[in-house]
Amino acid sequence: QTLTPGAGFSCIDLLLLNHLLRDGRGYDARVRQAFKRLAVVVLSHELKVGGILRVDLEEEDDLDSMLCSTTQQPNSNEDGVLDDADELARLAARKFEAMEHAIAAKLIAMSGETSAEAETETAANRGRGSRLIRNSFS
Repeated sequence: QTLTPGAGFSCIDLLLLNHLLRDGRGYDARVRQAFKRLAVVVLSHELKVGGILRVDLEEEDDLDSMLCSTTQQPNSNEDGVLDDADELARLAARKFEAMEHAIAAKLIAMSGETSAEAETETAANRGRGSRLIRNSFS
């Protein structure tokens, strides 16, 4: 509750980026599910404390039980209106998915730049190598 607004998003962002850059095992469905659950808990708390949704979402037990449940069906009250906890979790999940997309787009762009630089360097080295061979036989 004492963190700067947006710190939870930044922490999840850095954790995910670090995993993608350092872990050689990849980013499969099991890893994604663990990251997404963590992100939903952190981002939901951040959104709740930040006052994004209505103030009447004060029942910590309701939020915790909803976030830890394994079902994907949204909870609704007898009128069919979604609870604030569901809205928080959905919004947090969308923020995480947008974060994943942005990181993937940036990594793909960086990968393309790195490949182009490597090809340019390889071509330059080939040119130097052929000059060295020609000069050594002259």
